[in-house]
Amino acid sequence: MRAVTGATSLIYGKADDVDSTR
Repeated sequence: MRAVTGATSLIYGKADDVDSTR
């Protein structure tokens, strides 16, 4: 799901970015 976080981070802003750090 890391590849998705890249695209979602742009839409979600930073909601996925925080989950990615986990």
